[in-house]
Formats: sequence, C-alpha cells, structure tokens
Amino acid sequence: YENSSDKNEKAIVLYKEDWHLGVIGIVASKLIEKYNKPVFMMCKDPNSEIIRSSVRSISGINIYELLSEMKDYFLTFGGHKGAAGLSFNPNEHPIDEIKQRIFELAKEYSKGVDLTPVLNIDLKITPEDLTLDFIEKLEILEPCGTANPYPVFSIENLEMQEQKLIGQKQNHLKFVCKTKNNNTLDCVYWNNQILDIAPESSIDIAFYPKINTFNGNTNLQLDIQDTHYQKIKKAINIYDHRKKKNILPQVCDFVNKNADKVFIYINNENFKKELLDMGFSDKAFIIKENTLHLMFFEYPEDEISLKQVIETTNPKNVHFMLCNKQKENINTYISKILGMTKYAAHNKNGDFDINAAAKSIGENAQIIEASLELLNDIGAIKINSTDKMIYNLEYITPVTCEELTNSEIFEELKEKWENQYKFQEEILTADEKELLQLIQ
Repeated sequence: YENSSDKNEKAIVLYKEDWHLGVIGIVASKLIEKYNKPVFMMCKDPNSEIIRSSVRSISGINIYELLSEMKDYFLTFGGHKGAAGLSFNPNEHPIDEIKQRIFELAKEYSKGVDLTPVLNIDLKITPEDLTLDFIEKLEILEPCGTANPYPVFSIENLEMQEQKLIGQKQNHLKFVCKTKNNNTLDCVYWNNQILDIAPESSIDIAFYPKINTFNGNTNLQLDIQDTHYQKIKKAINIYDHRKKKNILPQVCDFVNKNADKVFIYINNENFKKELLDMGFSDKAFIIKENTLHLMFFEYPEDEISLKQVIETTNPKNVHFMLCNKQKENINTYISKILGMTKYAAHNKNGDFDINAAAKSIGENAQIIEASLELLNDIGAIKINSTDKMIYNLEYITPVTCEELTNSEIFEELKEKWENQYKFQEEILTADEKELLQLIQ
C-alpha cells in the first residue's frame, strides 16, 4: 500500500483472495490506527465466488451512510457509522469498479475531516513511575485487544543511546534510552527500521510497558507505539542561478551528462516541450529517489509542496533556476478554464482531465479543481460525475466578472491563487540562507 498509487486516496481498499474472513476486521482496525482513514479489507468467500469485506471507519465519516449510496452494488451490507460488512458479486461489479466508487464517495465524505493519523495518549508519566507494582496493576486491564486496547503512556525528553535491528528478517527495532537519572529503558519498536536520530539526541516516546522474560532473564520492556524527535538534517548544497541569463545551453550540456542523476521540476508542459526541443534529455524529467541534482525550473505553489519534492527526491544538490512566471489576473485564468471546459464538452464527451490541464497550463491541480467547483456553483458548467481527477461535465454558458465575484467560492479560490504567487515570489527574492531554511 505504501508504494501504490492509491495511497493518496481518502480510503484504503485492499483485496487478496485467500485472506481469512475471520481476521480481516482485525487488520482493518490496525490500519485505521496507522492511517486514520476508512479501511475496506476484502477477501473471497471460501465457499463461493462472492467477495466479502470488513469495513472500519473514523470519527467524522459515517461509513453506513457512505455504503448506502452504493447499495445497488452489493448483495448484502449492514453495520453502523463506525463499522460495516458487505458482499458483492465480482462478475456483476468488478473489484476495480467497486474500488473507484468507494474512492469517489470517500473523497466527498472526507471534506472538512482531518485525516491526519492521531495516537491518543492515555497518560503522560515519568520514568520513575515505571515500577513493577505499576505494571502489575496494568494486568487488571487484560485481556487487551481490539475491543479493549492497551493503554498508551508517554515519556518526554529521554536521551537516545543506541539502536539495532532484531528478528530473523531484521524488521524490528530495539533501542535504548537514558533518563535524566542515568537509568536506561529498553524499547522495542515492532515492524520498524532504524530511526533517523543522532545518538544522545532528545526523544519522546509513546508506549505500553511490559515485563519481558527471555533466556531466563526478566526485565522491563517498552513496546513503542510512536516516537517524536528531531531528524538528522542532511547537508544539502544550494546552487543559485536565479539571476543568471542565457545559460540554458550550458545547463543543457550539464543535464545531459548527468541525466540519470538529475530531476528537473517543471509543471508546465509547454515549457517542458521547449526544453526537450532544445535538446534536454527526457530522462531528466523522470522523478528519482536519492537525486544528485534537483533543479527547479519552476517553483512549487507552497512550502508543503516544496518539502514534499525535497522529501521524495532526497537530493544532495538543489539548483534554483530563473523563473519568471507572470502573475495572471484570476478572472482571466478562470475564463481560460471555462474555455477548456467548453473544449472538453464538445470534443472529449465532457471528460475534463484535471491533471492533464494542470500540466498543460502549468497550474496547480487543486486550484483547477476549485475553479471547476466555482463554475459549477454559478451555473457556467454542470458537473455530472467525478472519477479521481477526471470530471465529466457540460458547458452551459459564459460568465461575467460580477457573477464570479458574487460566489462565496470565488473568495476562497482567490486566496489560494494569491498565496501560491506569494510563495513563489518568496523563493524568487530569498537569499541563499533563506532558501536553505525553506528546503530543510
């Protein structure tokens, strides 16, 4: 799931034919804890061709209401706002069809809902609270499981000492923390890798304490649920080309010699085509992990997007090129989008691909999506359906500036529009120290 194209959807839908029907509900509950979004775990009925699913949801998304909107897809379904079960015939409704409809509804139902995963801490304690008597009293709460989860405690400002991978597959992490009184705490973080933290750095932990007996030795062990610490900052070199002109031929030579190690960040397809026509290698436009040279020929629309690019590519060197993107009047921009909807309605059977439009004109996909919602709100277009980032729509009528500005959605869109240019201007005018702060 982590590496799939579905990870940005507002729900998780997973299927495997031979998963056991009795455990998929437990797994769904575990995934909810980690990802904080509705989870659909599916498997094949062992006695038929029917597919059955166990569903779990989060606060704010009534899963029963969501499923009620697609009841015609199911043979059976039932449950309540937080959990449900369903079955369907894949010969009548293939899994991909069910999946896409779930994604559409999840996107609609999650509007205004914070999907950030949250770990609830039951009690903040100190290392001195971790006595044998304290842990023995916790045993009164057992048996613990899905219906009766283990309590979660936290301790702050511990000092990381050492860490190593354990287990046959080296897929579990064991680390030691030191308290202010120079005592040590043994911690195990199941299904986790080495933490990106320097020795002797401060770390906060969330955990459940247990008494562990191994090879005849008994000791206190903390089963880690989450950690918080300052990650090691990787040294990144900044190369500032923002004031340099007429350097594209030299840049092209440099890129082509290092095409397998370069990623050029650019959204505008027309600008990209110009660079390709100039001789830039198409390999340089393919995103790569552990990029040696990340080159911004355009600037992201906000700081979050900038940091996402940095995190994804993990570059050693970052080049900021000259970017003279002219600020367009928002009314002119919306008129351009309306013209594109008219073209889609007349030539594409009404299918408007938001991502393709974003690449074509070099704009943010979310702003284009908000523009369509605005045009639908004022009656310029009619949105019939959505499938991920493809809207099926009808073109209705041209609009006036007055009609645009009278819509409440217009003010929200205008704010997003202004903010992206403010951030891009911030990059354009920042000194090298400020650029380094932005990307770290």
